[in-house]
Amino acid sequence: MNLTDHQLNSILRAINLDVNRLEKVYPKMFEEIIKASSLNLRARELHYLISKKVIRAPQANAEKRLWNRYNLLECLWISIVKELRGFNVPLEDIAAMKQNLFQLRIQEVIKSEDEIITELSKEYSIKAAKDLFSAFIAYLRGINKDHVKEFSILAFWLTEILLDGREINMLIYKQGAEFRIVADGTRGQTHVQDEIKGVKGGSYLTINLTKIIENFVELDAKLPENQGFGILSNDEKKILDSLRSRDFKQISIRRSNTKLSSDNEENIIIEVEKDFDLLDKKAIEVRRMLALNQYSEINIIYRNDKHLFVRSKTRI
Repeated sequence: MNLTDHQLNSILRAINLDVNRLEKVYPKMFEEIIKASSLNLRARELHYLISKKVIRAPQANAEKRLWNRYNLLECLWISIVKELRGFNVPLEDIAAMKQNLFQLRIQEVIKSEDEIITELSKEYSIKAAKDLFSAFIAYLRGINKDHVKEFSILAFWLTEILLDGREINMLIYKQGAEFRIVADGTRGQTHVQDEIKGVKGGSYLTINLTKIIENFVELDAKLPENQGFGILSNDEKKILDSLRSRDFKQISIRRSNTKLSSDNEENIIIEVEKDFDLLDKKAIEVRRMLALNQYSEINIIYRNDKHLFVRSKTRI
């Protein structure tokens, strides 16, 4: 049975996905525009993870240079890897988790068969709904391996975060010698509720996926269908972090005449001006070190570890 577009849309709605909404999000999810530098990974660590095939190797862009950028789904995975490495989870176990998270969501869908058929029966007969469900499972199994990630478990979780602003936590626990994963906070988690309850009764790790995504995306659940969804650049994140901290007197943003050699982009200079007082012992130490009693005002500009620029005013 070949699914028509209408039938496929009906099934996607039954599993809480809407094609019209997905079309707004999926292109952005898989756009490779996030720099590796945004991931706060040392180059050595990045290359090590690439060599172990835990994350994708950089590919050549149109100019035949290595294109070290990732899409949002990959950045979510790399951030998960960093969290797991922080808990000393062995690399072979992380690789096994990758296999699970990037596989087709077939088993997840099969577990929700009764709920999906009930939803489909609002539009089709019970028999037709069951036939559609079987056809959809066959459709998933026939998906080209190059597109598996788009229908993976992790992609579905990311979609829910972006479309609905849901807070999803990934719970990692051990069953025997194997690490297992279950998500808490998804829409269709009825069939895993007992598993979640059991996990929370024992020892487990929690990784908040929504908090991770907020490092790359400005989420605004108040807007319909999250119209505020957009990838944040490093510069935009720095500005937002400064604004949220409220720890500034003035923020200056200007364009530099130099360009970044890596990708020929313009360099943006962001400067945060602060006022603060030095009191008591600290004031005495700085005054002695800089001989401040000779000046009425002094400005110090850091050039590098061996170069300070000093501008002073002296009353006469």
